Amino acid sequence: AALDVPDYLVLINNRKLIDALLSDCGIDAPDRQKHVLRVIDKLGKVGLDNIHKELGGGRIDDSGDPIPGVGLDEEIIERVLTFIDISGSDRRSIITAMGEALSDTALAQVALAEMTELAEALEALGVSEEHARFDPSLARGLDYYTGPVFEMILPQAREFGTVMGGGRYNQLVERFMKQPIPCTGMSV
Repeated sequence: AALDVPDYLVLINNRKLIDALLSDCGIDAPDRQKHVLRVIDKLGKVGLDNIHKELGGGRIDDSGDPIPGVGLDEEIIERVLTFIDISGSDRRSIITAMGEALSDTALAQVALAEMTELAEALEALGVSEEHARFDPSLARGLDYYTGPVFEMILPQAREFGTVMGGGRYNQLVERFMKQPIPCTGMSV
C-alpha cells in the first residue's frame, strides 16, 4: 500500500498447522516431512493432480524426467489434499475449516490460536480480505520456518509468481551464532 500498488494479495498460513497435519497423518520422519513440504510448495506451479502423483509414487515431468514420490498411502494423500484445498469466504471461516480438519492436539490448538490472533490483528488494522487471505496450501518448502508464513502475489500480473515471501523462524539464526534469536523475515 505504501508503494501505491493497488492490487496485491498476501497469502498467509502457519507452518504449525502443516506440522499438525503431518503429525495427524503419521508423517514423523524429518526427511519425509521435508519432502511433503517441498511437494505442497509446488501446488501453484504444477497443479493438484501432479501434487497427488508426487505425494504417491511420483510422476514424469514435462521434460520426461522422473520425479520421485513421497510414497504416501492414498488415504493420507486425500487427507493432505483435502486440507490444502480448504477455502472459505473469509479468514475466520478458513480457520474454522482448518480446525475441523485437524485432530484436537496441543500443536493444532496453538496454531489455530495464532491464526485467530492474526485475523483479529488484520481486522483491527483494517487489512481487507481482498489484500490478505489465509491459504492452507501455503507451505514455504524450507524446513526452518516455525510459525506464520506468507507470500505476496500481484493478481493482475500472476506471471511474475510470488513477488515477496517469508515467515517466522525461531532457530535459524541460532544455527550460525549459537544464540537464540527468534526472527521474522522476508525477501522481495
